[in-house]
Amino acid sequence: MEGQDLDPSWVVWNMHRRIATDKMPAGRTVINIEFSDARRRKCFYWLIINDGDVDVCVKYPSFDSDVKVLSTVRVMAEVWRGIRDLRDEISTGSVVLEGSSKLRKQFPGWLLLSHFAPVKSMRFEQVSSE
Repeated sequence: MEGQDLDPSWVVWNMHRRIATDKMPAGRTVINIEFSDARRRKCFYWLIINDGDVDVCVKYPSFDSDVKVLSTVRVMAEVWRGIRDLRDEISTGSVVLEGSSKLRKQFPGWLLLSHFAPVKSMRFEQVSSE
């Protein structure tokens, strides 16, 4: 994945379509995603999950965040694609979660990966074998 291909809006839009809402608390849950390497206008996103419905906001939604996710676009895109493991990235600090310890522990189970995550790209396999 080349640098110019990294679009934070694409990452968040795809993430919002693959949230395991059945594993989330009842009622409204707000996930704030902040990309440290994105342009100012594209670094903050919010996923508002309300009883199974998931919306994406690009402006502050006036709700407090339950979980805040801090990372780079590349790391989150690669997590989404199954190239990186979310729990590993959290343990190394590439993905930082803020919020209650209960919700931080639950968060990795909320994010379902791309349908294509199990399919390794030819490029990834070549790099891995070298």
